[in-house]
Amino acid sequence: MPDGIAFGKNHLTALLFVYAFLQVGLDMLDVSPGFSAIILGSSLFLVATELEKSPHRSAGRSRWS
Repeated sequence: MPDGIAFGKNHLTALLFVYAFLQVGLDMLDVSPGFSAIILGSSLFLVATELEKSPHRSAGRSRWS
């Protein structure tokens, strides 16, 4: 199964893959761990904020509520 299909079916896996890739990239650039955590945390916050505004929010809430 191609990776694109697997990531399309499981968005959480894709999100975790992207953040792991960013972490490795920041580590290779010798970014300090504290600054790296700030970068990853703020980008995750921005993604979560935008997802909350999206139409997919209501579908996810009804499923888990």
